[in-house]
Amino acid sequence: MSLAPTVQLQYTPVPFLRNGGAVAVVFGTDPSAFVEVPGPVGDALLRGSSVAHVRQVWGQEAATVDHKLIGMMRYGLLRGDAGPEERRQAEGARSLVQESWVQSMERDDGGAVLAHTPTGNFVRTGVAAFQLWQLARQGAGIDCVQLPAQLRDVADLLLSSGMFRAVV
Repeated sequence: MSLAPTVQLQYTPVPFLRNGGAVAVVFGTDPSAFVEVPGPVGDALLRGSSVAHVRQVWGQEAATVDHKLIGMMRYGLLRGDAGPEERRQAEGARSLVQESWVQSMERDDGGAVLAHTPTGNFVRTGVAAFQLWQLARQGAGIDCVQLPAQLRDVADLLLSSGMFRAVV
């Protein structure tokens, strides 16, 4: 995820709430909204980052961070696709892992519907794509080099729709 194209980020010298440290103010004008976040969170969002990384940098409970990030997405401050840095990493990625916040609902035919809940992106998959997505949950994920040629297009679709995250 990363900042939406029309959103700006500014840093203030005022300490962040009671935790101290720098404050990053994320604000947009359509609709008018702003959020104060810890400076390192602002840095991560500016670069483009995974949900897992933002959770780690924010230093609060995962459910609390998720609630705040979903609110920021609903107000148009964030977008769910990869930021510029993540897109560069995807080109040299060695493995694919499941992205956080993706829910699955299995279908009777063995496939599934995968939904990236904050963005509303969803993909209806066949059996092979669903098994590939499930495989990415295990260990270090799916090794891109070892991925059969027949599955590369499927993996690219799952990556571009936010169901996978590329890891170097």
